[in-house]
Formats: sequence, structure tokens, C-alpha cells
Amino acid sequence: LVYVWTSNAIARTRNFLASSPNYSPIIGGVSGTIMGSILDPYDPANGAYTVTTTGVYRTTNLNDASPTWNLVLAASTVDTSISKTTTTFEGISGTIAQNGRIYVSWKYDEGGSDNGIGASVTSDSGGAWDYHTVAETNFTDAAGGLVFLVKRIVGGLSDANVCYMIQGPALGPLGNNRRHYYKTTNGGSSWSILYEYSSLDEFFDFDICYHSAALAETYQYILYQNTSILRSTDSG
Repeated sequence: LVYVWTSNAIARTRNFLASSPNYSPIIGGVSGTIMGSILDPYDPANGAYTVTTTGVYRTTNLNDASPTWNLVLAASTVDTSISKTTTTFEGISGTIAQNGRIYVSWKYDEGGSDNGIGASVTSDSGGAWDYHTVAETNFTDAAGGLVFLVKRIVGGLSDANVCYMIQGPALGPLGNNRRHYYKTTNGGSSWSILYEYSSLDEFFDFDICYHSAALAETYQYILYQNTSILRSTDSG
């Protein structure tokens, strides 16, 4: 049993090891460009979340022939909460540390110098959400593109209040080429910078590698410019 997703599709195969696996679409009522999908860490057989540019969707009957996807957070709701109009979602992560804790990253670009990134957090599988701005640039995007881009968001492995986020501009202005690696230890209320990279190279992705439950996310790796890997042995 394998699930796959692209920017405009979610599919499932029950014969992945076959020479020609059969894939069935299970996108249901999901709307928008798909940015990511995750299985529910506490119920991977039946639960999943999908985030698109405009909404976060949840299903509790993933194994059914036609799963039902319900909208649990809209980008327009984030707009209202943070007094913006251009919020789009970027990524999603669960955590094995707490049932129902989900982190969703987003960005906004209101034009000029009004742009930034943030995260929405739920502790009850999407029933209620908190909204936290992680960083605001407050400088003009001379290139006319997206100033901030959330490369990855990953929830902590042993503490549900811990989450990590990589930020890097897609078309950043020449005056500011910094990429940041952020961490929160209080469920998103505040974020600290663990690492800053100031050249034109940008972080491409990151993940957490751990060797045992005792070490949790002690060992972390960041890939940037597709050629180098940064390693931390003390949780960032």
C-alpha cells in the first residue's frame, strides 16, 4: 500500500510491488495546488492531511475506496487572523509526540516591504488553530518575486512544542540573501534562529536523522545548493 502526491493529484496503489502497479486517484474534494501530504502519525491507516496553497484538508477514512477530505483550515482564515490578504500555505508536518498536533507553514507577500512567513498550529487535529508570524522582512522586493519561501517544516520527535523550519527566498532582492533555520520550543509562539546562511546559495531541504528515541532530533542535516550538507549533533 503506497500513497503518492503531485501538485494536482493524490493517488494510491495496493500493488506497488507489481511490475505495473495500478494507481487510483483519491483527491476527492481537495482544491488548490498541492504542497504536501502526510499520514496521521497516530492513525496512518485511516488518517491523513493534505495542504494546498489555499487550504488544509483532513481525511479519517483514507483506506476507503473514495476517501472524504474535509477542509480544516483556509488561507483566508489565516489572512483574517494576521490582517493580510495574500497568505498561501507552504508545508505541513505532524509529530509523534502528541496526537492531533499539526504544524502548517505559510507565507504572505502584500507587495512592497510587507512580506513574511509564519505557522499555524493545531492540537486537536484541525479543530482549532493558533497563528504565529515567524519572520517579517520589511524590505522591498525589487525583483518582483516572492521574498520568502518556506523550504521545509518538521515537527519535533519527542516534544510536541518543538518544530523546525527552513526559510529561503525564491526571488530575493539583491540586498538580502540570508536563509534561516528556525526552531520553536513553545509550540510556535516564538522562534529562534539556529543557523543563518548569507551567500547566494540557499537551503534546498532538510530533515532530521535520529538513531534512537533517546537521541530524538539530536542529529540534524541541512542540504543546501545541492552540493553540501551541514550537520548538527546538538539539536541545532
